[in-house]
Amino acid sequence: LVKNARAESVTRTDEGVAVKIADGRVVEGSHALMTVGSVPNTAGLGLDRVGVELKPGGYIPVDRVSRTPAAGVYAAGDCTGLLPL
Repeated sequence: LVKNARAESVTRTDEGVAVKIADGRVVEGSHALMTVGSVPNTAGLGLDRVGVELKPGGYIPVDRVSRTPAAGVYAAGDCTGLLPL
């Protein structure tokens, strides 16, 4: 993993790929997976009216089985901030 890095180029090689990072490093591997992050679209859902206070960044707090602090309200995916791609 190379976090918080900007890729300048990706080149296919005989062994896989070579990614040139903006700081001059070259990272080689069999595959390259690039992500750009996301921002949860949770504003205006009215969660505060049912007792769910959003976490910093707008993420919905959940437990290990996706329950929010409000009974019967569940959340899953990128809006929870858990295991984001």
